[in-house]
Amino acid sequence: MISIRMKYLSTVIVCLMTAGGVRAADVTGVWKAEFDTQVGVQKYTFTLKQDGDKVAGKAAADIEGEKHEAELKDGKVEGDTVAFVEEFEFQGMAISIAYKGKIAGDKIQFTRNIGEFATEEFVASRQTPPTAPRAGGRGAMRMPKPGPCPLPILPALASHTDASFYAKADVPHGRVEQAIYKNYAGTEKRMHIYLPPDYEQNAQARYPTLYLNHGGGDDDAKWSSTNPRDGGNAQFILDNLIAAGKAKPMIIVMPNTRGIASANPPVLGQDDACTQEYLKDIIPYVESHYRAKPGRENRALAGLSMGGFVVMNVGLSHLDTFGELYIYSSGYFDDQRQAFEDNFQRVLADPNT
Repeated sequence: MISIRMKYLSTVIVCLMTAGGVRAADVTGVWKAEFDTQVGVQKYTFTLKQDGDKVAGKAAADIEGEKHEAELKDGKVEGDTVAFVEEFEFQGMAISIAYKGKIAGDKIQFTRNIGEFATEEFVASRQTPPTAPRAGGRGAMRMPKPGPCPLPILPALASHTDASFYAKADVPHGRVEQAIYKNYAGTEKRMHIYLPPDYEQNAQARYPTLYLNHGGGDDDAKWSSTNPRDGGNAQFILDNLIAAGKAKPMIIVMPNTRGIASANPPVLGQDDACTQEYLKDIIPYVESHYRAKPGRENRALAGLSMGGFVVMNVGLSHLDTFGELYIYSSGYFDDQRQAFEDNFQRVLADPNT
């Protein structure tokens, strides 16, 4: 029954990604600013839309009663920095303004250069979505929209006697490869990574990522194992779902959390070893070595049994990093339940969570 359960859970997890990525990207939204300049008070509204690392949109300005709108050009996001150019005419002159901003939640600290004439600094604030307290009191965490995220309608799951959904069928296949990295503590670690069938052919495409965590006693090889008794066969399940049009192409990252996953709920603001490895090593490695889309709206975190502890400890503490969390056959033990409820009271009670 172990094999059936793992294959069943693999199907549930990958199916849950079929309609992922519905939330706004990191800088998508309406941003407003008001600041003094040499030509008077300027009121700006920036409407931004992010697609991968590209940003498009427009700027609407009111400069002492004279209004104009301009399409933004050369927009891009790199890490926590956004940049774009505004071009327009003002009092008969062609003006080009280069913006560069540091993103911090619902604020962007902008520096703009108006040709060779002036350099100005100001702060733009996001108008939507609303902010919510971040765990541990370390600043504001932006939620994409209030309320629980919408989930897709799952296709009918296979019968426990049906082996076809994880069979190596005559469909285009992705590949699984091993990646070696050194974590923040200096330890060499390994993870298995699934790349979808069109990854090599479609060299410009970027993909959402499912971070899939193994159970106790297993390691990063378990989910892609083809062992007839208890292998996960995750790569074949996803190959078949993609071919059937039931899943979008995605990257699956299967790290080894043995020895760092904890059954104890974390103290808010104090990241445990597993959380630190995710934030400092796993995600940065994946997004710098593979064409993984950045941003919480493109990351899902899932886990079975011990892997469920990883989801709760890492994911609930960092809802600004992951947009979707899935926990299977897991939960804190009775002696830790009250600590969990106390530590995450603000998160669980917040309707935006």
